Amino acid sequence: HETSAWRVRTREALVNHERTTLLALKKRSAELGRRLSAAAPCCAKAQHQRVRQQESHRRRFEASLAHRETIMNLILLAQAEVSANGIVQLAASDARARHVARHLNKRRGDTVRVGIIDGRTGTATVSQCDEQLISFQIDVGALAPPPPRARIDLLLGLPYPGVLRRLWAVLSSMGLFRICVFGTELSDPDYAKSSALEASTYEPLVLEGLAQAGDTRRPIIDTWHDRQLAAVLSSLDTAAAAREVRLVFDLGDFPRVRERIGEHLHRHEARQLRVTLAIGPERGWTDDEAERFRAAGFASVSMGTSVLRTDTACVAAIALVTDALCDLDGG
Repeated sequence: HETSAWRVRTREALVNHERTTLLALKKRSAELGRRLSAAAPCCAKAQHQRVRQQESHRRRFEASLAHRETIMNLILLAQAEVSANGIVQLAASDARARHVARHLNKRRGDTVRVGIIDGRTGTATVSQCDEQLISFQIDVGALAPPPPRARIDLLLGLPYPGVLRRLWAVLSSMGLFRICVFGTELSDPDYAKSSALEASTYEPLVLEGLAQAGDTRRPIIDTWHDRQLAAVLSSLDTAAAAREVRLVFDLGDFPRVRERIGEHLHRHEARQLRVTLAIGPERGWTDDEAERFRAAGFASVSMGTSVLRTDTACVAAIALVTDALCDLDGG
């Protein structure tokens, strides 16, 4: 009897232990469910905050571009800002007015260099300069076209958006005729979603570069968001191929820029030549892309064995081409 009673007590104890354990597991499961439910809105809220922070950073960047003091060797004006008798009035808050009053320290009677966007350049006399307004009188009859320049086009593989933003002003200041930015096989697809490819972003930067360079001629800008090398190559002017030098920059044992351009100068003068440059993104060109360029009449050139950043490569390549055209032509 004692053995039977012990067995009954043992069985009851085991059943109670299993019941207690099951209840504890259910409570723990319910608690985990409540925590997950509470965490989901937090994760969504954190994601929303990150998106808002990114948008805030973008707005601050654009605002800094609009209000920062820039180097202006030429006060650029839209044709609509110039009256029929050559009078221009700018609000004192305008970046150009601030530059004239604070940086150049101009006063009434002083002269400044001005230029009409995509038009002529000349001088203007400050007729009013106070806390509300700056007014100029342009000598319309003395306006002259900007000096001639070489025809240089740039085909640029889509780089990192931050690099592209820095490049817009630099490239426009170097006197390019056309800038074509397009996605390549090695470009990050997310780069194509960047606002750096939008006109609202690059147009102010282009004008900034022109004002610094003292030029008025905006480059033609084409932006291709997708991998469109075939379409870009087909858009090239085939009628001018006889007097066009096409160069694709790449790493390797290739001739230098001066050699390639010199091969064409015995048939044409430097000012008659058109030069089209192709520069890849940070990761360069694929073998297939390099072959496509060669099939389109591009000659491979090299700037040495160093792997350059895209912005450095652009500046170096354009400078080499410009120098070669001037030097080989004797000008």
